[in-house]
Amino acid sequence: MRLAAIIGFCLVALPALAADEAPRYTMSPTEGGIIRLDTRTGAVSTCTTGAGGMVCRSATDDRAGLEQEIDRLSRENRQLKQQLAQSGPGMKLPDSKDVDQALGVFDRFMRRFKDIIDEWRHEDNAQQRT
Repeated sequence: MRLAAIIGFCLVALPALAADEAPRYTMSPTEGGIIRLDTRTGAVSTCTTGAGGMVCRSATDDRAGLEQEIDRLSRENRQLKQQLAQSGPGMKLPDSKDVDQALGVFDRFMRRFKDIIDEWRHEDNAQQRT
């Protein structure tokens, strides 16, 4: 008698517990039929009605390719972070000595460039006089 009561309780309680669970599929109507989303896996299917009833086909989804690309980028990101950590402290801003040195190089470059232009002008003027 007790066993029958427990079995009866389970038969009544299990469907009620299952009703609290979210449905596995969600359906959204479209012009050509229905889009079905599997809420557990994320797979998307397109469903249409035909002579034999409703037919669902997997939507063209490059999910596997996208997941592979995400995995590749994650690996690359980890490698770059490791390289950055091994290279020591990050870049430092130049001090005034470095700035003065860079400006000195630029100044010499500009003076030399001006001298070359002046030489060309002088040569051009000399050729025009003759």
